[in-house]
Amino acid sequence: MVASYSAVAARRNCSLERLSREDSLTGLFNRREFDRSLNAAILHSQRHATPLAVAMFDLDRFKCVNDQYGHAIGDEVLAAGAKLLLRECRVIDVVARYGGEEFVIALPHADAAAAMAVCERVRLAFMTYDWDAVAPGLVLTISAGIAAWSSGRSGRDLLLEADRNMYRAKQQGRNCVMCTQPSAAMHNV
Repeated sequence: MVASYSAVAARRNCSLERLSREDSLTGLFNRREFDRSLNAAILHSQRHATPLAVAMFDLDRFKCVNDQYGHAIGDEVLAAGAKLLLRECRVIDVVARYGGEEFVIALPHADAAAAMAVCERVRLAFMTYDWDAVAPGLVLTISAGIAAWSSGRSGRDLLLEADRNMYRAKQQGRNCVMCTQPSAAMHNV
């Protein structure tokens, strides 16, 4: 009886540990786990002098999806979007749902140009995905912002810069990726 209780307790603890790290809708890391992982990536980059970038994504006009199709379809969109992100990112990237319809990626060993290439793949995947399978007539794009790490910058600094660049992408007409470097912008509206 004791062994059985221990096994149940161990499974329950494992389940609680997973829930504390994972977004229940998408299966991606949650914000808390992302912040922890980003800080670890910054320490690694400092120690080994390797590049690191952060990208933040926002689903364009997602409120319209919820308003037109309902929240259940909105949830399906978020789950499908999470799968697209994982498919297009590198194995070493840390992908998380940051809140609402925002996703974030830590890109270890990636400078701004490498992060731009990953983000552009993600943007194209969202733009060309068959969203009709989720809801007839649904078209969805994303906007993204990138920040490249440099010595002395915190995770918070990177996230703020990526967020500002994401909003710049939205101001540029959405469906694009923006980086602080003026030449680092890709559009395909």
